[in-house]
Amino acid sequence: MRAAALVVVFFVSWPAWAAGESPHRLLLELWVNGRSTHKVVQVDIDGSDILLRPDDVRKAGIRIGPADGPDGLVRIGAVSGLAAEIDLANQRLLLTAAPERLAPQVFNLRPSEFDGETAQSATGAMFDYDISASALDVSRSSHSVSLAGQMGLSIFMPGALLTIDGFAGAVAGGGNGARLDTALEFDDAAQLRRVVLGDSISGGLDWSRAVRFGGIQLASDFSLRPDLVTMPLPQFFGTAAVPTTVDVFSGAVRLFETDVDPGPFELNDIPVVTGGGSATVVLRDILGRQTVQTIPFYATGRLLARGLSAYDIDAGFLRRDYGAKSFSYDMPMFALTVRHGMTDAVTAEAHGEATPEGALAGAGLAFGLGDVGALSADIAASRSAPGTGLLASLGLEGWVAPLKIFGSVSAATKWFSDVAAMNGDPVPTLRFELGAALSFGRFGALAANWTGGKTPGQPATDLVSASYSLSGGNSLFFGLTGLRDLGAHVWAAQAFVSVPLGSGSASFDGASSGRRASAQAMYTVPVDPDGGVGWQVMAQDGDAGPRLQGEATVVGGTGRYDGALAAGADGVAARAGVSGSLVFLAGDVFAARKTDGAVALVKTGAEGVRIYRENRPVAVSDAGGEALLTGLVPYAPNHVGIDPRDYPIATIVARSDVTIAPQRRSGVVIDLSPDRCCAFMARFVVSDGSLPPVGARVDVEALSVPLMVGRGGKVFVAGLNRRSAGFIDLGERRCRFALAPQDSAKTLPQTENVECKLDPSQ
Repeated sequence: MRAAALVVVFFVSWPAWAAGESPHRLLLELWVNGRSTHKVVQVDIDGSDILLRPDDVRKAGIRIGPADGPDGLVRIGAVSGLAAEIDLANQRLLLTAAPERLAPQVFNLRPSEFDGETAQSATGAMFDYDISASALDVSRSSHSVSLAGQMGLSIFMPGALLTIDGFAGAVAGGGNGARLDTALEFDDAAQLRRVVLGDSISGGLDWSRAVRFGGIQLASDFSLRPDLVTMPLPQFFGTAAVPTTVDVFSGAVRLFETDVDPGPFELNDIPVVTGGGSATVVLRDILGRQTVQTIPFYATGRLLARGLSAYDIDAGFLRRDYGAKSFSYDMPMFALTVRHGMTDAVTAEAHGEATPEGALAGAGLAFGLGDVGALSADIAASRSAPGTGLLASLGLEGWVAPLKIFGSVSAATKWFSDVAAMNGDPVPTLRFELGAALSFGRFGALAANWTGGKTPGQPATDLVSASYSLSGGNSLFFGLTGLRDLGAHVWAAQAFVSVPLGSGSASFDGASSGRRASAQAMYTVPVDPDGGVGWQVMAQDGDAGPRLQGEATVVGGTGRYDGALAAGADGVAARAGVSGSLVFLAGDVFAARKTDGAVALVKTGAEGVRIYRENRPVAVSDAGGEALLTGLVPYAPNHVGIDPRDYPIATIVARSDVTIAPQRRSGVVIDLSPDRCCAFMARFVVSDGSLPPVGARVDVEALSVPLMVGRGGKVFVAGLNRRSAGFIDLGERRCRFALAPQDSAKTLPQTENVECKLDPSQ
């Protein structure tokens, strides 16, 4: 159709244009630098000038300014770096654009997986429990037995989550327990915002200290968008003279591959790990020539991407005696934290706190040092009853292959005070850390660290440590660590080796601290987190004498069960525990493993249907045709599907998979049940004894889509759930029939002859 239109316009316009008359209009296929845009554009010819609409030029990837089309059209000959030629034989407009006229082709290597819609949640509840019993010596009386349990209740609904948790314990002669946290949360994934009413932990910066409080918290929450990268990532800018293929590698892993047209292009948000490294960009053109370029980078969470902001507003009452008292709230408090990415290399940050007894305010900057590291500096001042105080903080992290360094120092004057200090926790007057790590490749890595600090009323800390680690093939690992307490003049050292053995691994370690020494040997068979059995045996010797211990863990569909026995000089000790969840969803109760994510109730409509998550089998539907999936990732795409082959052949599975993004700590109901009506084969016979011709159209009133007659008068019918009338188009005449759905069976049901009565008037 497009070619026909081009031909008509071409021959209508040709005589006048050939005669030199103007202006004239053509419709031509647009090509840019030898490649088709696959678009037909309107071309006006005014004498020797070729004119195009500005939108057509821009959509072809060519940059033009306002002055290039003042009369509503772009005169190609008047635009520098742009030339045009008309190919009449092939009805093409051939544009040649200089590189500076081409708009960059932009490729985002981390495309968003979030469509902005509200995350999904049904209404229900989850009750988590973790209960354990232990006996210090099973040979003694019940006085050595203790019970402990931690429980949590989550009530979820679309857009909101209420959580309540606490613990309880019992020993001979008494017991204890306390409520821990109660909070009502509202998450807005589209705005990256979280609102918490109730118990929470205040936000802050590296130099500030968090406190527990009860009140309201309004904060940015980047975890609501798991696909969002908040730190600046490396970019690559290039130009292709001819069609080129671009590959991006990190080590031996290919991260991205695409084809680019001639002209400039950009690769944004190259996915890398935090820290230093390099990415490799390989360009291959159509002539087979190859260019390799290496991009060094340093990525850190201390920096926010350009234009990205984060905030945390806390207001309420300080909480005391957490874990000891259920309700112990003190003085009112307020805290504010703000961060903003001014550029990809500079992030500004500020933090303030206030109570009736004093206040503080601080600000700072984090700087990116190119591809070698990042530097941060902050300063804060406080005012309280004792007086005015100052705090200064400096942080550095860097990487110059193969050496990585990091360090931070924070110093405060005597009267500097924050909310945590007003809550009984003094401010350290000095905190510092300095470390380095050196990689030797396949010969291992060496790391060293120096940390210390001074806090009023407490002994000073001054620790130096060093470690060496070596990872061999086949999961072999060796580690050596040394520690020196410079204040107490105490040494400590430990050596560790792990060797794969059978279905598990054997490990050996020895430690020495002062005049004390210990040794331990262990064999471990890990448990499959999706379900299975794991166990561990251990023998150790130290100051307390020799000791033997055995543990076993069973992970099932309804919980996790573990037990342990230990025998030593002080007797035989035992422990047993169980953890899991009770999920109240869709009017039913399900026992499940404890999960920190979300759950999904999958309805399949049949027993024994295999259920997949991310194309991996994870469950089979029960007698009610349902299965509960745990461990779904909140606010991220979770792909859940079923296997249509597990249904009878007559069953039509309209939808076999779905992608969901559940809310945090919530439940989602996924209904993949097929329609109750099943497919069947109907054989039609016209009332005069003939068969409808192959290909004849069949209209059934209860179905929206017409059917077609096959060989022998047979018609495949799907989706019919009630008796319905219909007719068959026989060409010059037609016949009418009545058809009823057939019962489901293991094999495809077939009807007896269905009479199609001819219209007597025809």
